[in-house]
Amino acid sequence: MIPLKFSAPAYSLSHRRRLYVVAATLTTATLTLSACTGSASNGNSHSAPLSTVAPSETTPPTSSQTLEETTNPQPTSTEQKSDGLPEGFLGTPDTADIDFDETSEGELIPTTMRAGSHQGYDRVVIEFAGAGIPRWWAHYTESTSAPGSGFPVPYSGNIALEIGLEHTPWPVSQKLRDAMLKPHAQTPGAGVVRSVEFVSAFEAQSHFVIGLDKKVPYSITYLDGPPRIVIDFLANS
Repeated sequence: MIPLKFSAPAYSLSHRRRLYVVAATLTTATLTLSACTGSASNGNSHSAPLSTVAPSETTPPTSSQTLEETTNPQPTSTEQKSDGLPEGFLGTPDTADIDFDETSEGELIPTTMRAGSHQGYDRVVIEFAGAGIPRWWAHYTESTSAPGSGFPVPYSGNIALEIGLEHTPWPVSQKLRDAMLKPHAQTPGAGVVRSVEFVSAFEAQSHFVIGLDKKVPYSITYLDGPPRIVIDFLANS
């Protein structure tokens, strides 16, 4: 008996191939969709999105070493500022003696001093380490003297403004002693100011002598951050 052989119709093989292609396509689509879904599930990632915008700088400017005093706190001054003064001038100018006693607790060590000219006025700044507001006195004189010894203090110019700053004791640590102004330290003047000298510290009082070309109205103001005394002189008086 001769065995019979059956062959599958051509269209059946072609149909199966199409089914395989469709199935493979569906599988690939399913895997792609699964991958997209898995990426979206990481939406709580801590990675920040990229940005082309630079963040704005919020750090406030520091005070300039060229006497452009950029801080603008409420000043502690002998008088309130008057109208008609040069822009930037602090306090109310006068030629009279000053005795300011609205102090606060603390100890200050004088560390630097500088002078500079501005439009319409000249400025001297005495900067401190420490905290608190010193008591100060000031007066014009032609005969200066050192505290304690009474010896005359030479100065440049025709007249001097003597200033005493209290609550400035001799520093106890070596670090502060190294930072403190040395006795008879001087800095060049500017404008009507001819010279600035730190004479010495005596009984918790620091003594300064500012030599000037002439007697002009002045004011003394305390500013914080860092603590400093600002002495402004009207240049055109």
